[in-house]
Amino acid sequence: MDHIIQQIEDALVSLSRCKEQDQEADIAQFVRTLRTEGFVVIERSIFHGKEHNPALDDEPLLVKEGVWMCVRKGDIALNIHANDTRIAMHSIHWDNTTCHLTLEEEQEILSLQDMSNADWGIIDERSRTLLDAIDQRTGTPPRNRKTMETVEDIPTVEELERKLARLRDMAWQDSPIPSAGTILRYEQNYENARRKTEGVKRKFEEALLRKHAAMRDDHLTIASIRECRQYQQEYQSSREDELEAQSKLHDALRAKRMKPIHDFQQAFAPTRIGEVEESLTQARGTLEQIDRIGKKAKKKPQSSGSSTAAPQAVPSVWMPATGGALQEDEELQYDPTAYDCMASLTLEWPSLSFDIMRDGLGDDRREFPHCLSFVAGTQAGSAKLNHLAVVRVTNLHKSKAAKKTEDEEEDDDDVVMMSEDDNDDEEEEAVDAVLHVRKIAHTMGGINRVRAMPQNGCIVASWSDTAQVQTWDVSSLYEELVQEGTDDAGQNASNNAKSSRMNSLRALQVHGHAMEGYALDWSPCVAGRLASGDCRAGIHVWEPVNGGKWTVGGAIKGHTASVEDIQWSPGEPTVFASASVDKTVKIWDTRDTSRGAMITFTAHDTDVNVISWNRQTMYMLASGGDDGTMRVWDLRTMSQQETPSPPVANFSHHKGPVTSIEWCPYEASMLTTTSSDDTLAVWDLALERDPEEEAALAPDTNVATPEDLPPQLLFVHAGQKDMKEAHWHGQIPGMILSTASDGFNIFKPYNLRTLDPPETLSVGKRRPVTCMARSPVSEHLAVGYGDGSIRIWNTARWECECTLTGHTGAVTCLEYSGSGDRLASGSQDTDIVVWDVSAESGLFKLRGHRGQVTGLVFLTGSSYLVTVSKDEQIRVWDLDSERCVQTVVCHGGELWSVSFDKENDRVAVGASDSQLRIFKVDGSNASRVLEEYGSLKRSTGDRVAKCEYVGGGDAACLVCQGAGKVVDIWRIRSEKEAEKRKKRRGKRKEEKKKKKKNSSKDKKEEDADDEVPKAAAAEEEHEEEEVKAMDEVELIETIRCKSKVASFSVDPSRNKKKYILRIVFVTSHNALEVWDVKKVDEDIESSKRATIDGPGHRSDVRSVALSSDDSLCVSTSNSGVKVWNPKKGLCICSIESGYGLCSSFVPGNKHAIVGTKEGTIEILDIGSSSRLEVIDAHEGPVWSICLQPGGSGFVSGSADKTIKFWEWTVAEEDNGASHLSIECTQTLTMSDDVLHVKFTPNGALLIASLLDSTVKVYFADTLKFFLSLYGHKLPVLTMDVSSDSTLLVTGSADKNIKIWGLDYGDCHKSIFAHDDSVMSVAFVPGTHYFFTAGKDGLIKYWDADKFEHLLDLPGHHSEVWAIAVSSLGDFIVSGSHDRSIRRWEKTEEAFFVEEEKEKRLESLFEEDLERKPIGEEEEPPPEDGVSTVAGKKTLETVSAADAIVEALDMAAAEEERIQESRKALAEDDYVPNPLLLGLSPSDYVLRAVGQVRGGDLQQALLLVPFLDALRLLEFCCDWLKQSSNVELLARVTILLCRVHMHQLMATPSARATLLRLKDLLHSRLVDLKDTWGYNSAAIEFLKRHMQNNKRGSIELATTLEDQQAHLAAALKQRKTS
Repeated sequence: MDHIIQQIEDALVSLSRCKEQDQEADIAQFVRTLRTEGFVVIERSIFHGKEHNPALDDEPLLVKEGVWMCVRKGDIALNIHANDTRIAMHSIHWDNTTCHLTLEEEQEILSLQDMSNADWGIIDERSRTLLDAIDQRTGTPPRNRKTMETVEDIPTVEELERKLARLRDMAWQDSPIPSAGTILRYEQNYENARRKTEGVKRKFEEALLRKHAAMRDDHLTIASIRECRQYQQEYQSSREDELEAQSKLHDALRAKRMKPIHDFQQAFAPTRIGEVEESLTQARGTLEQIDRIGKKAKKKPQSSGSSTAAPQAVPSVWMPATGGALQEDEELQYDPTAYDCMASLTLEWPSLSFDIMRDGLGDDRREFPHCLSFVAGTQAGSAKLNHLAVVRVTNLHKSKAAKKTEDEEEDDDDVVMMSEDDNDDEEEEAVDAVLHVRKIAHTMGGINRVRAMPQNGCIVASWSDTAQVQTWDVSSLYEELVQEGTDDAGQNASNNAKSSRMNSLRALQVHGHAMEGYALDWSPCVAGRLASGDCRAGIHVWEPVNGGKWTVGGAIKGHTASVEDIQWSPGEPTVFASASVDKTVKIWDTRDTSRGAMITFTAHDTDVNVISWNRQTMYMLASGGDDGTMRVWDLRTMSQQETPSPPVANFSHHKGPVTSIEWCPYEASMLTTTSSDDTLAVWDLALERDPEEEAALAPDTNVATPEDLPPQLLFVHAGQKDMKEAHWHGQIPGMILSTASDGFNIFKPYNLRTLDPPETLSVGKRRPVTCMARSPVSEHLAVGYGDGSIRIWNTARWECECTLTGHTGAVTCLEYSGSGDRLASGSQDTDIVVWDVSAESGLFKLRGHRGQVTGLVFLTGSSYLVTVSKDEQIRVWDLDSERCVQTVVCHGGELWSVSFDKENDRVAVGASDSQLRIFKVDGSNASRVLEEYGSLKRSTGDRVAKCEYVGGGDAACLVCQGAGKVVDIWRIRSEKEAEKRKKRRGKRKEEKKKKKKNSSKDKKEEDADDEVPKAAAAEEEHEEEEVKAMDEVELIETIRCKSKVASFSVDPSRNKKKYILRIVFVTSHNALEVWDVKKVDEDIESSKRATIDGPGHRSDVRSVALSSDDSLCVSTSNSGVKVWNPKKGLCICSIESGYGLCSSFVPGNKHAIVGTKEGTIEILDIGSSSRLEVIDAHEGPVWSICLQPGGSGFVSGSADKTIKFWEWTVAEEDNGASHLSIECTQTLTMSDDVLHVKFTPNGALLIASLLDSTVKVYFADTLKFFLSLYGHKLPVLTMDVSSDSTLLVTGSADKNIKIWGLDYGDCHKSIFAHDDSVMSVAFVPGTHYFFTAGKDGLIKYWDADKFEHLLDLPGHHSEVWAIAVSSLGDFIVSGSHDRSIRRWEKTEEAFFVEEEKEKRLESLFEEDLERKPIGEEEEPPPEDGVSTVAGKKTLETVSAADAIVEALDMAAAEEERIQESRKALAEDDYVPNPLLLGLSPSDYVLRAVGQVRGGDLQQALLLVPFLDALRLLEFCCDWLKQSSNVELLARVTILLCRVHMHQLMATPSARATLLRLKDLLHSRLVDLKDTWGYNSAAIEFLKRHMQNNKRGSIELATTLEDQQAHLAAALKQRKTS
């Protein structure tokens, strides 16, 4: 081989010294020289399955004894191989005058077989025969080559284009190998950047700790906040530098590793380019559109040896304003990477109006495939063909481009010489959406507009072009579509509407207008309320009545031209807005339309086509005009004036009329618009232009951004013709539907992934619910949580309306007042907080109890609140004076419940003994409100859990639940029955006394009895005359449940004929029991009516295991084994078993094995839901089971210090049947209890953790000892091995996890993972990510390579015992002590480690806010109790205080700029600060104060410094002059004066401000009080007239003077009373 290489090198050197300039002659001479040396010339054409091409004779291949060389015009590429391995490459090329030779270093590249098969193409039979002959002649061993089936197969144009582009990439890709010095420099830069990041990170954490300490000591300053922000920015910058340095180092190492492959590509790819170009030219000649295909061909720069290509032009963004009209041969194609989802649908006829139907599939739906429904109206060519279409779209999948991750793109770049056939095989078939349609005949003409009711999507209203508005109930058709979609689920159908018949559905109601119209909208506040407007400027309001009908009001006139759009207010049920062709927008109140609109303003210079009312920021209104402009208005600044306030935003982006506009239901600053310029735009008004960021991103994006492009423009969608409407889907974040004359588009933009819906009942952090209370006057439900927060839910819409934070411990009891305007809450922190529900803020906090508050009740007709606590005290609080007026000490132990009887003024209190104490309420005596009234003997001696007065009248009862299984029911007697009972008791007592006297034989004793003091006798008689508690109540029934009762509730809808009471019990076994208390003849009996029993466990879940295909999940507990469907959450079967501690599926997923606490191993049959066999495996609890990697058996570890090896066998039964069994084959004795055993996935090692805190590693085949891992301070409870068998993670009772390397047994990292013992760890298959679960109730996600804590998964309310990860890593299953099994699913939503870390720091910060300094103890409250400020300091209150202070600083700076411009007489040059959002400094501060939540306002003002508070009081003077937000300003002023009273008294400069506030505040509050009094008198006046009139109508006075006289008389009477 050496002599052959020497011959070639000599020929090359001689060729490089050649003086001739004729390259063809030089190459011919070179080939002749090598032929004389024994080289064989091979024609290149045989490598491509083509006939002989004489043009390729000048580019031969020369072969001799394993040496292959390619010669072509222009240069020579020489590859020298030894034993099919290329060991060197030489190249020679010519320039204009000289021939140059390059000799490169020897390096291993690829085998000859890979080279011939992968790069040179497929060899046909004729060529293979020729090559075999050449191999035999040259002595080369035979090789395997691919055989082409048909030589005539010609690749397609697309395949040739892709092949050509790939070959050019190979030929021209420059890959200079970095030197060792360069790599060393990159490593040093990366190390320096990493150290800098760590230093800045430490400074940032120290600054954050200083900030927390300052906030804890109430010394927080703006400087400390800015310091934290500065270090945070430095940390982010240094982190970016570190990542950049790391990327450079990675690229350098990768370039060094990939250098041989690049060299091979550059050597052989050029020889193929000419051949592929020739084939491509021939293929293109057979096509008709040569020019269009030619434009799509990729243009690449030439190599270093060729001429330099022209610089590539920077592409520009096509917009209707800049791109101009499309040419005839041009068309728009969407970028698939810009959409997460994109689907185009068409109906039979164009639908220019539609609306989305809200379904019951849930909110915040993010997982594909999606399903949605909408209703559309058609515009057919003939009136008879029009119809109302109910459409359901299923199988909406994520686009293929969106599925591709960055890692997959990098993998695609690393692939070398992949064949086109492989690429085609990897492409996934596109799955089209399925369209289901039901048609309703609409023979009354085309449909101008259609709208679905937001409360019930099946109620639809339509506007026809024949001047009629119709309402429809499409629920029956919708149910058909749902059933049809279920039957067709999972089928990849085409994107065509299924054939559907025309349904004849009768409209609910039809109302004719004077002329056709377009304006139509349902009220979001009142279900069924509708408004419609026509082209004659008339507006009609539809009010729902019984029977599914509506009452249509008279025409509301105000506009002078056609009403184009109507929008109801999202917060005011009687307010709506209308837009008209007369260029105005009007705000109406349906309660008084005779005076015209409340607000009228000119919105556009042309027709106002559409409007939209913001559902979240309710004072924002958006409008779109015929001039193509879109404007946003602040209704707070509007009034009845000719010149309206300027719009908050004004955009003239569209080049045609705006046809629809709609605010985003999730983001208050985002909206979408459509225009007749065939574009849909998504806007985000919160965005601003950042030139620095654009300049930094310009090199990466390679796009020239137009100068006139608005920075608020977030996304542009085009491709439809004559766009008419677009709507956001309220339940799928980011999904938008649009309609045009050519069909519907359903799409989800890529940059809208982070949209979050408003918080609902199913969204947010999961906290344990501790108590609930229902409002007596509304549909509100107050719920108390374990973190001390209270949320008030609207049960009609199931939305959280407000959150109240004031407790530091769990909320234990809640109670509404009789009027429903106040809410009292008790907590474990011993405090009682009284809340104002309407203001969403705390009134005051009552302190006096020394134990947990367990119950509270409002007393009817008085301002008293009764509370009980574990400190054995009953306290009565006067809510007017906010003090405790009475304290009653009970000696029965801790008090647990209290209830109030409103009819009889009785209070029942339950304690820890067998007595139920009754108190009588006396509201006249303020110092003694509660008087002892006796006690009731309960049937059991356990403590009272809950007592409650239920019912009324003759059915009034007292129900008392004990801590066990018994519930006592007493009936409340009437007054006559109680008096009769008292007399009987007195008679019996007299009879006993007489018998005692008659039986006495000792006269002295009789005399002693007669010497009783008269006063005592009189008192005894007085006591006998009074009715006691035992006289008023009668025990009628005692109910005993099978399990312990947790709580109960009584059905308020009583049926006297069937039962006296119906009670629902909640048991400790997660079951509901319904009992009826009936009267049978003269006896009272109770019977169980029904039992609602869930499929869950009745005790803690100790282990979970998934089948190999993730279709089944088995869970064990003390109560048995259950098999679940993990995807649907359904319990498939329950199997009796022992106390299972560990479990696993048997290969095949038809059986399962369970290790029990009794030391047995049970074999379960999943199909028959039976236990096949119980094997006495160990003498102690079986703590762990692990299957062998081959599936031939398993091992078990036990507390008996043994590890046993088991194999599968078949056992014969007596009846001849056989079943699965196991047989012990080997036993390994350990030195201590075995807690966990694990095989490595490759089956090489067996790992066992022992009770002595060590981990032993053995060879699995020989069981020889290999490693001993020690370092944990407490026993290792769990462990797992990564899929590549390189890493071991152990979790211990010392709360730590350790990551070990299994090659040498070294500990890579020890991490403090949980606040309690680590109970389970599990790797994600195929990765080095793993999950941990602990007794602290948390599941955590980790990166074993970077040793980073990635994510917390809170959800369980108690210890988490076990977790199991699916085979694909897409979901995990966890079992907990709270008896629940939770399924955690991997989503496509991205999370960032730094953000998660910041959230954890914020949670620690909130905990520190309530933590008292070390050494400081809370003083015991006084005996009579006091009141303090309600609420607590939270992160929201601190942020609110920062926002107010920042607004004050900005306002002060802006006022200073204004004064300077006035002094310089340059007011025209003054430019307002854009950060003030177009508001004046005073209005901007008022906006900041108004945005603070009502419950946080008090705590936020407590954090405002005195100087800023003084400035805020000065602003209050200006605001009060404008008579705006008087209630808010009065509250702010009073709070600031209370907080800073002493400093205000000591500050002379504050005197003038306080005097002005005194006069202004008093006058404004008097005016407000008069307005309230006048309205109250009017309401009483109307109420009195409604009561006097039997029909319920109101007889109003005939004249305005009579009305005023009536109201004045009522007001005078009210003031007199």
